[in-house]
Formats: sequence, structure tokens, C-alpha cells
Amino acid sequence: MTGQRAVPRGTRLELPAEVLESHVGILGKTGSGKSNLAKVIVESLLDQGARVCVIDPTGTWYGLRLTREREPSPYPVVMFGGAHADIAIGRTHGAAVAETIGTTTTPAVIDTRSMTVGERTEFFTAFGETLLQRNRGPLHLVVDEAHLFAPQGRVADPKSGAMVHAANNLVSLGRGIGLRIILISQRPAKLHKDSLTQVETLIALRLIAPQDTRAVDDWIGEWADARQGAELKASLPSLRTGEAWIWSPGAGLLERRQVPLARTLDTGKPTDAPIELEPIDVEAVQARLGQASADAIANDPRELRRRIAELERDLADREVATKPDPQVIEVPVLDGQVETLLEALMSLDRVAAALVATAGSIQSVGSGITAAIERVEQEGKPERLYDRPQRKDTLRFAAGPMTMAEAGLAAPGMVRTHSERDDPAPDSPPLGKAERAILGALAQYPRGLSKARLGLLTGYRPKAGHFSNVMGRLRSLGYVQAGSDPIVATGAGIAAVGSVERLPEPGHELVRWWLASGRLSGGESRILEVLAGWWPNALAREELAARTGYAATAGHFNNMVGHLRGLGLVDGWRASDDLMGAP
Repeated sequence: MTGQRAVPRGTRLELPAEVLESHVGILGKTGSGKSNLAKVIVESLLDQGARVCVIDPTGTWYGLRLTREREPSPYPVVMFGGAHADIAIGRTHGAAVAETIGTTTTPAVIDTRSMTVGERTEFFTAFGETLLQRNRGPLHLVVDEAHLFAPQGRVADPKSGAMVHAANNLVSLGRGIGLRIILISQRPAKLHKDSLTQVETLIALRLIAPQDTRAVDDWIGEWADARQGAELKASLPSLRTGEAWIWSPGAGLLERRQVPLARTLDTGKPTDAPIELEPIDVEAVQARLGQASADAIANDPRELRRRIAELERDLADREVATKPDPQVIEVPVLDGQVETLLEALMSLDRVAAALVATAGSIQSVGSGITAAIERVEQEGKPERLYDRPQRKDTLRFAAGPMTMAEAGLAAPGMVRTHSERDDPAPDSPPLGKAERAILGALAQYPRGLSKARLGLLTGYRPKAGHFSNVMGRLRSLGYVQAGSDPIVATGAGIAAVGSVERLPEPGHELVRWWLASGRLSGGESRILEVLAGWWPNALAREELAARTGYAATAGHFNNMVGHLRGLGLVDGWRASDDLMGAP
């Protein structure tokens, strides 16, 4: 093919600046190497100090934080949403996240994997519309599985039209405000033509399905030479994994290259590591499914309206039955019958009183069901159990835990953790932010802390890879006792950390610290407030949902509770003992 030059396997992928300053489309079937190629490009951009944001519906881009050896990478990526979130997000946060991304420099990954289709649609629509208004300067926006956000053809969600419009506008209008968009898709046929045909550079990996190669035709017809395109298309089914055509007519580039492996961790492949799972508890699952069915019926507005109609008819029938008959036949009262008739009248009075009481009960039931309908159809505003600073409209861009001062809590000053003679040696290695936070907590608890409580006091998740990496370094430095449970700082570790800010005490002080930390969404904060107020008691799912203004069966409600459990703030349906300071 004219202009083609083969590049040996394993060489570094270098693209002209003109290519990286344009919109790029990366197309390839599953397993063709497109995700690795996209990460190689992103790593190159981050090495140059470029602004990068990745929209990740797959939940795999958190690997940018780690090297292939699972050591911390040099890239300070902030995670919005997902299992590895620094900042939890929901369907209503699209505009706030877009404003943060558009006006800051820190690289970010927005993980939407845990969102439902409707939630993702609402989030991305607001994100795209706001980013067009608020972005300042060059920003590389990577949209993985782009056909989910700019789908071609009919989509089940009724609000998808607004999302497609927002996505197409990002591509067609974004260049004027500095956006350089990279669209990644394993199904080019399902990617909207208005977006695909706007990319100036095509990177094509292995494609087999005829409908997907026809989508490549659409791009060629817009930008490139049809004869060269025919030769390229013929080779697509036979490309090896990681082998790609890079075609940028504007830059005069048409090359077939073998892409090197990304330097960061590949989190897209299934792991062979054993996963600890438990057998199915048949009785527990049956009970949960039965409760779910009951909840669905109880919270169904149509069922509630039907029940109200039945009760109103029943009440009307009872009221009619208690009314006196206007056509009463008068019977003469005979001597000796007066006492008997008085007793009968008193019995009738008692019956009437009972009927009135019954009517009142029915009205009360009807009112309760009406209130339930209103709670299902319109979110309520739960009472606030904690006084805390109001959250800002824009999300905090914090990569670590907040100090007590930042959280609006009173702090009595610095705590000296060692005497002057214990000062560390001058050549002691400097401590990172997470290392200082963890050592500072351990220094204030000489008898040690469990992983769960240590995570709650520092804001770092004990199950996260970053936490494990930090603990590994502290052990290697001799600052933490190896293999201890609970975790205990050594004398050298206490000396190394020096003076530290006093930590919030477990209990309501620690709850207020978390509520003000910026790490929880508004819904998660409401859930935590209610559960902390009820501790040590638990709340049923339905009661918790009602008190926080959510439907108990809603996926978003369950996701928020799951995120709180992952952080160690919630255990089952109650605030965790570690959070509240139980021994």
C-alpha cells in the first residue's frame, strides 16, 4: 500500500503532534488490543503534562494508577465513581463533574460502570452539555465504548436522544474550545455516524463483522482515498493482536504498526487469582427474593391506588348502612315495652359508635397509603441529624483525607508523638501523604489499629491497592511491625512522623468528619446520617429508604449503601462499630 511502512514489534508508539491535537477514532473488536493502544496514547499524553479525562464505562481504567508490577504509577489520576473512587458520583453529578474537569489540570477517570443505563444517560447528558460551556484550554477527552454514549439507531432509554445530541456536539463543536476527543469502540456500526465521521485520524485494529467494516467506509468516504481504503479494509480481519493501521490524511500519515504494551497495569483481563466466595444460602436468598417481590407490590403506585379505591368504596358502603331509613313505620308504644326499647336504642348507639370508629380507621389507612404513594413518586427531604458545613456546588478535588480544620471540626492543635531524642536520622526517606496519614494515626494509638479502623480514621480504603502499597513500603522501612494484627507502628515509625494533627474520635465526631470530607455524595451522606443516629440498632432496608427519600428497590439506593459498606462506614444495615468507636 502506498505510504505504508511496517514498524517492528515492541517499538515505542510515537504519533505526530498534529494527530494528538485532532479527534481520533480507535476501532477494533474485542481482544484486538484497542484498550492497550488507547492506554499507550494516554500515557504519552500524561508524560507530556497534558490534561486528560477518561470516560470509563468498563471499570478498568483505574489501572493507570499502577505499574505492571503493581507499584504506584507516576500518574496522579483522580477517580470519580466506581469501585476505586476517590469521589463517589451519581446520576445527578454530571454538570458538577464537568465543571471540575473543565476548569482544573489534574488527570481524571470517570467510572460509570455501576450506573444503570438511565443513570448513565442522565449523567453524560449533563456532563457533555456543561463541558462545552465550561472547558478552558486543551483537554484530551477519551470516551471508551463510545457507542454507549453516541449510539447509532434506536435506544431503549427515552432520554437517549438528548445524550446522543450532547455527544455529537462534543465532537463537532469541541475543537473550538480546546477539546481533543478520542473515541474507542468495539462496534463501529453502533457508533453514531455524526461522531465517527468527525474524527480526523482513524486507528483501525482487527475488525471482522461486515457491518463494522462498512462503518470504516463511512469515515473513508469523508476523509480519505477510496482506493487506499479498499486495501486497508481487506487487511482488517487478518491483523494480529496489537497491530493497527494509523491513518491521518491531514498529517500525511498512513502506517501499519505493532503497538507496544502499556507501562501501566492491564486491568481489562480476567485474573486467575482465587476469589473467596461463599456457597448459596438457599433460605436467605428465598427470603430476599420474597421481600423484593413484596416491596415491589407495596411500592407500586397502581397497586396503592387500587387499594385506596377499595377502602373508599368500603367506607362509603358503611356510611350508607349507618344512615336512618326515612320511611320509618311508627309502632305504638305499649306499657311494659319502654324499658326494652331503651335497651335496644342503647345497643344501636353502641353499634353506630363502632361503625364510626371503623370508618375513622379506614380513613387513617387511606391517608397512610396516600402518603406512601407520595413518598414513592417524589423524593422526601429527610431530617438532618448532624449539623455540618454545607456542601459546595462543585465537587472537591481532593486526592487524600481532609484535615479536621478543612472538615470544620475543632482541633486542639498538633500532637507530639515522640521526644527530641527520638528524632529520625537526617537521611530518613521522606514520607508521602498517605504514609504520613497512616503513621500519624498509628502513633496516636500505640496499641495498634485494625485495618478497618485505620482506614476510617485516614480516609484510605484498606482493600484498595494503594493502601497495600503504602503498608508495604512502611514495613520495608521498618516503620510498621511486620505481620502484626492489629497494625502497630514501631518506635522508628513514630519518630519518623513527628508531630501530627489530632484525629477525630470514633463516634459522632468521626461521622461529622466523613460528612464534611467531600468523599460522599449527598445521598450517601443522608444514609450515613440516619444510620449513625440509630446506632447501635439497625434499620430495615425499607425504613432506611423511607427516611432518606429513596425507593428501597432502586438500584441507585443499593449502590450507595454498597459504596458505604466498601468504605467500612456501614455494616449490613447499621453504622459500623469501627466508625462509632465500639470496643
